[in-house]
Amino acid sequence: MKKLIALLLAALMALSMFGCGTKETTDPNTDAKDGSEATEVKWPSTAVQLVVAYSAGGGTDLTARTLAEALGANGNFGVVNMTDGGGVIGWEQVRTSDASICDQLIFALNSMFVTYLSGVSDINPMTDIQPVFAMDGNSSYFVVVNKDAPYDTLDEMIAYGKEHPGELTLGAGAPGSTMTILTSQFIKSTGLDCSLVATNGSDADAVAMVMGGNMSCYLTNQTTTQNYLEAGEVKVLASVLPISDKSVDSIKAIPTLADLGYENCTMGTTFIVWAPLGAADGVYEKINELFNAALATESVQTSLAERGCDYVSYGNLEETVARLQSDYASAESAWNDYMSSQG
Repeated sequence: MKKLIALLLAALMALSMFGCGTKETTDPNTDAKDGSEATEVKWPSTAVQLVVAYSAGGGTDLTARTLAEALGANGNFGVVNMTDGGGVIGWEQVRTSDASICDQLIFALNSMFVTYLSGVSDINPMTDIQPVFAMDGNSSYFVVVNKDAPYDTLDEMIAYGKEHPGELTLGAGAPGSTMTILTSQFIKSTGLDCSLVATNGSDADAVAMVMGGNMSCYLTNQTTTQNYLEAGEVKVLASVLPISDKSVDSIKAIPTLADLGYENCTMGTTFIVWAPLGAADGVYEKINELFNAALATESVQTSLAERGCDYVSYGNLEETVARLQSDYASAESAWNDYMSSQG
């Protein structure tokens, strides 16, 4: 009997030791689900294409290339211009790309809000594709005219329009673009007598039409304005928005609409990066983190400052999405106002 009791005690002790040896412990470096070590999100895992739905040489393209160069420290980033179908093909390529690697991103403007609201595109920029990064540009749009135009100031152009009704033409961007709203606000503010011309392509393409005498004036972004102004290829009559203090002297010398006694326009510029829906946990946050880091680099800040741009990040992913949702609501309101003004 003693021998049997001893054997039972030995067996119980063995089971107790076995249980202690396999007891789960909580390790701050392990995943709670499977006990594997927590690992940092790895992105990118392959070469990344930053799709720009505008022609090469414009402000959006130059800004994308500036960021891509800084992002190169974290992988292979390239920029590809896809303008077919008014840029819609580029949007569709990114929207339907492989979210498991997120090797396709689109770099574009907040004009995508109006493009969707107007029905030009059926891609909802807040629900059909994922915004991951945004930066607000404290930059303006400028009234650019041919260097040989018979007017040197905005007031002179407005007077010329009244004396020559139906002669002046103003680029209105692609149908359903932010430029549609901006030009509408500009005409309402100044009373300029002009007809609108649809322009498909980059700001550089539109300015080329002005330089070639195929269009009287265009409201172009600050980067494009500065490039052509410094080259002496255009005259710049006014800025339709306030001008950043970081702008170069030649830009700061340009009067705003408010300086001239008119009401400033309200549609500014925001650059946004979108990714396909369905990425793994943490990937969108990682993309946001890397773009924020690129924006903060000295090389990017210097390059943007040289073009008179003062871009400020929307913040982390959560902050970015929240602000863009507010921007979208404002764009929807502006579009509804524009449609009401058209009768």
